Amino acid sequence: MEFQALIEKHQEAQGQAAERAKLERLRNDLLAKQRQKQQNIEQLGNLETQRQNLVRQLSEQRDERFAVREAIVKNINAHLAPAIRVSISQNGNPERYQRILEDGLKSARVKHVIVAQKIVDAFVPWDLVVALRRRDSGVLIERAELNPDQAEKVVTAMANSSVLFELETVELMDLPTIELKDGETYKESLSLSTGQKCTTVLPLLLLESANPLLVDQPEDNLDNRFISEAVVEAILKMKSRRQMIFVTHNPNIPVLGDAERVFVLDSDGATARKSNEGTVDECKREIVNLLEGGENAFKVRKCRYAY
Repeated sequence: MEFQALIEKHQEAQGQAAERAKLERLRNDLLAKQRQKQQNIEQLGNLETQRQNLVRQLSEQRDERFAVREAIVKNINAHLAPAIRVSISQNGNPERYQRILEDGLKSARVKHVIVAQKIVDAFVPWDLVVALRRRDSGVLIERAELNPDQAEKVVTAMANSSVLFELETVELMDLPTIELKDGETYKESLSLSTGQKCTTVLPLLLLESANPLLVDQPEDNLDNRFISEAVVEAILKMKSRRQMIFVTHNPNIPVLGDAERVFVLDSDGATARKSNEGTVDECKREIVNLLEGGENAFKVRKCRYAY
C-alpha cells in the first residue's frame, strides 16, 4: 500500500512537472510576444514620425512649387496686362480629393456623393483626417452641416480606414485662371469664343522661353490686325532668342516677321513636297501668288486702298 501510494505520488509529481513545464513554455512565449509587441509599437511610432516628417516635407515642397508658379503668373501679367490677366489659386481643384472621399463613403449607407461634396466644401483633407481620427462627429455636423446620423456613419466608415492615408497626402491641384479684357470687364477663357481663346492663348505661347515653338496656322479665328500687331510684334521681339516655326497662309507672318527661312510646300492631294526654300526675298514669287492672291490682286488692293 505504501509502495502504491508512492507510485501515485510520483505520478502526480510528474503531472505537476509536466504542467509546470507547459506553463513555463507559455510564459516564455508570452514574454517573447510581449517583447515583440513592444518592438512593434516602437517601430510603429518611428514610422508614424517618419510619415509626419514626409507629409510636412511634401507640404513644404508643394508650397515652394506654388511660389514658383506665382512668380510665373506675375511675369506673365507684367508682359500681357491689361489685355490678358492670369491668376492661380493654390489647392483650387479638389476633384481627386472628392473622388477619394466618395469611394471611402460608398459603404457608409449615406448619399455618398452629396455628403462628400459637403465635406469637401467644409474641410481641407488634412483637417478632415484629424477630425476622423478623433472620431469627432460634432465638427462634421457643425462645419459640413451633416445631420447626426450622417456624421456618425461617416466616422464609423472612415475613422480606421486606410483611406485616411490617401486623404493625408492627396494633391489639390493648383487652379490657374486666364482672362481676357473685353471692354471694361474680364472674361474667363472658358466662356470665350474660339477666336477670343486664340487671342488669349497665343500671346502666352509667344512669351520668352528657351524651348522651340511650333504653331500651326495661328491666323485661324484671328483677324489680320491682331496678327500684325500682336503676333508679328512678339515674333520680332523673340526671334533672336527662340526658334519659332509657323505653318501659315497669312503673308504678314513671314514678311512682317522677317522670316529667316521660308519653305514653300505644294501638294498633289495625297502627298506634300517642297517647291522652294529660301529667304523672304528668294520666295517672293510664291508668297505673292499663294498668300497674297497673285501680283494682280496685290496691285488692285493697293490701288483700291489708294496706297
